Amino acid sequence: EAQRAIVSQVMGKECVDNLTALAPAVEKVTQEARLPLADLAVSALRSLTGEQYERFRTTLERLIEADKEVDLFEFTLQRAVMRRLDPVFRKVPRTIVEYYDLKPLLPSCVRLLSCLAYWGTDDAAAARKAFLLGVEALGKGTQAMTPVQQCGLQALDDSLKELAKVSPAIKRTVLQACTACIAADGEVTIEEAELLRAIADSLDCPI
Repeated sequence: EAQRAIVSQVMGKECVDNLTALAPAVEKVTQEARLPLADLAVSALRSLTGEQYERFRTTLERLIEADKEVDLFEFTLQRAVMRRLDPVFRKVPRTIVEYYDLKPLLPSCVRLLSCLAYWGTDDAAAARKAFLLGVEALGKGTQAMTPVQQCGLQALDDSLKELAKVSPAIKRTVLQACTACIAADGEVTIEEAELLRAIADSLDCPI
């Protein structure tokens, strides 16, 4: 109800009515189809006016914040939508490459891999193994994991903002390290695949 009130306030009653009509169909969407469905929606959203997009963007942000927390799918969805649509409707500053060596940003990379490792399992030994495989893919020697208390979505976001400043070749290396970390147990869950997608989007390195 809180989310409906947000939509009504920002987008209007007609949008709420449309959401109500669509709800039964959306509830049947399987978990693995959520991001592909969002991709289809993004293509259609390019036809919005600038004013309509700003209202849509505000609504999306407020819906995500409605329950006072952000889960991994919400984080991924917001990244996927805004990375594709912001450049269409806003003057987005071009990312300037500041680093051609990963060494200055190694702490950010270690924090990113630590987040992935902890979120992929409840077993400390398995998390450590995943982290080490990710670090091995970086080729930067032995590194210590970031403490789990420091591995939240904000830490992930901060790391990605820093890593967005590296050259395309290093971004690919970082993405390969993330893939090695996620696939350490021989299984990639839907949540992990969605998170990898968010990381790739943030680095402008599509997969």
